[in-house]
Amino acid sequence: MKMKIGSESQIKEKKSKQVEDLIQNDFHKLSFEDLSKRFSVSLTNGLEPEVAANLLLKNGKNVLSQCHKNVFLKAISYLFTGFCGILWIAAIICILAWKPIVNV
Repeated sequence: MKMKIGSESQIKEKKSKQVEDLIQNDFHKLSFEDLSKRFSVSLTNGLEPEVAANLLLKNGKNVLSQCHKNVFLKAISYLFTGFCGILWIAAIICILAWKPIVNV
């Protein structure tokens, strides 16, 4: 299922709303009983089947989306980006210093 990407202002607005929601969370301050009442969950049995079905319809399945990235490019990026590139340069310098090309 593909999502439509909105304008930059819509994305920023959505992110700011998410940040505000996170700031207003007080879950860590509540007791287990208060949390179970707030989310309509039983501490012993979990969600009721009707509630679980409604949440499944509302939010969809709880699965990670697959990332379709080129494996070859990913392997090359591991070999030559970041600190690894510096190690390759150091290895070449060590090989050249061990047996200089001029004295061959």
